[in-house]
Amino acid sequence: MKQLFKSLKYFSIVLFVLISQVSCKSTSFQSSTMLKPATVWKGAAYQYNVGHSWDITVSFPQANQQFIIQYPSIGCSGYWRLLNSDHQSLEFREVITEGQDKCTNNGRVVLKKKDDVSYEFYYYWPDDQEFNAYGVIFKR
Repeated sequence: MKQLFKSLKYFSIVLFVLISQVSCKSTSFQSSTMLKPATVWKGAAYQYNVGHSWDITVSFPQANQQFIIQYPSIGCSGYWRLLNSDHQSLEFREVITEGQDKCTNNGRVVLKKKDDVSYEFYYYWPDDQEFNAYGVIFKR
């Protein structure tokens, strides 16, 4: 009987931890970020390999975890699909739908929270481990 109680106690703890992690994962996107539906974020980034800056506009029109991205000074746009999130950062796959001849498709974007009104922007080429562009976006 002691063994059964001990096993049940262990099982309960493991179950609690698993449920907590699943619960946190499903709500972390909404609760850990200021990027809420119907918000617009604007800023600029500097691309190291070409030595130029460009504008960024990000909007989140619906709660479908897809962000609309525009690079108005380059002439391309598309969307970001959420890959991962935690309390301080968001990671996306970028899909360019317009201006594919001007912007690289399938890059990775990481946003790291600076404060309640700004995020650091890191852009990675599709198969690169080091970021190639850095900027900051601000809530409008």
